[in-house]
Amino acid sequence: MADGDHALLAADRAHAPLRTTVWNAPDVHIERARSWQRLSATIFSRGAGVGFWRSDQYRLSLYLTDIAEGTVQIDNGRAQLVKAAAPRPQGFLPKEAGMMCDIPPARLAQIIQSPDTYSDLAAEIGAPIRLDDLEPILTFDDPASARLIQAIVNEIDSGLLDHVLVDALNTALAVTVVRRFHGSAVQLLAPGRLSRARLRRVLDYIEDRLEEPLSLSELAAIACLSPFHFSRCFKRSMGMGLRRYVVQQRIKRARRLILETDRSLADIAAATGFDSQASFTFRFGREVGMSPGRLRRERA
Repeated sequence: MADGDHALLAADRAHAPLRTTVWNAPDVHIERARSWQRLSATIFSRGAGVGFWRSDQYRLSLYLTDIAEGTVQIDNGRAQLVKAAAPRPQGFLPKEAGMMCDIPPARLAQIIQSPDTYSDLAAEIGAPIRLDDLEPILTFDDPASARLIQAIVNEIDSGLLDHVLVDALNTALAVTVVRRFHGSAVQLLAPGRLSRARLRRVLDYIEDRLEEPLSLSELAAIACLSPFHFSRCFKRSMGMGLRRYVVQQRIKRARRLILETDRSLADIAAATGFDSQASFTFRFGREVGMSPGRLRRERA
């Protein structure tokens, strides 16, 4: 395809009605993928050549293979040669931005964030910020955001059904993005403690639904707070993070069911929020120091 054709194709797509996501790239192979309430994570490889992306979601990417340079065009702008900020750089696209890129073969981690992630965050920041100030960053090197992306990717194979950790990582990743544009203006409001009544409602809700895929936004709604503010208030109130508390309660219930009932370990895994007996066995062993099977045998 000629350069003029590339520009025409980008212009056509930039003005097309937007329906969630338009994405294509040569020889895409998706290795692993998982979706949560406000975020999805994908590890994929793609061949050399031209690819296109446009979405009503926010997109962060992390190259998992070294890449030196490529040609990138944003919306109706001019195609430009871009050199990577690091051997394995990151990239950011705000919602509704179209990108056409021509790069060598690559393997990437891709994080897609809902607009709610950023609109909720704006309410948590002391100074007002404009979300429409967020512009594409074609290539940058930020160890903090790279670690957050990798932590989210690691959750693809997690055995827990709850979304609490991913929700927290999602918000933390949005904070790193917004700070690239607004710097010291991004001052998060100091968290307080949850009132006794709010905390009791949240703890009772968790206890009643340990077998379900709990989410940060769901629990925040019980406390009548935004997800990010609730997460920090919960930690200050309980002396531990929300996710850590939920894991402890799951393991506590599992231990009681193993010792006091004859239910199968697969049933106990499902009743305590794990997606398989294998993942339950792994997490239980790490938390308790022995496998569920061994604990049951010792009970006898």
